[in-house]
Amino acid sequence: MRGFVRCEACDRPLTGSWSKGRAGGYYAYYHCQPQCRATNVNQVALEGQFVELLAELQPSAGYMRLVTEHVLTVWRARRQESRSVAATAEHRVQTAQQRLDRLDDAFLFAQTIDQDTYTRQRDRLRQELATARLDQPRHSDR
Repeated sequence: MRGFVRCEACDRPLTGSWSKGRAGGYYAYYHCQPQCRATNVNQVALEGQFVELLAELQPSAGYMRLVTEHVLTVWRARRQESRSVAATAEHRVQTAQQRLDRLDDAFLFAQTIDQDTYTRQRDRLRQELATARLDQPRHSDR
């Protein structure tokens, strides 16, 4: 607890040490810095008060249930949003790939476009496809 508990008088962190009792035994205590010395408390008493404080701060079962429900609601919404973004990105990739395939077919098999048009459109579609692939979310469960 040293350094975490503060003196009520000067607000400095308490330190700890051992003291020899009258019966010859040693006991631990917390105290303020030498400049103040306003606080001097037995280790058992201070740590007991800390345990009591923790018990008071323990959230109720109802509160934890509400927190859990809220966290799950937010998580589900974000998961759905993530899936939607992934589906949109996947659709963009598929569309760009289909357009590139149609361009290849038009040039290679149907021979309906000239070399310059093909090259210009191919480069543009390849760039579009690369951009769409970069926009795809990277998930290990895909």
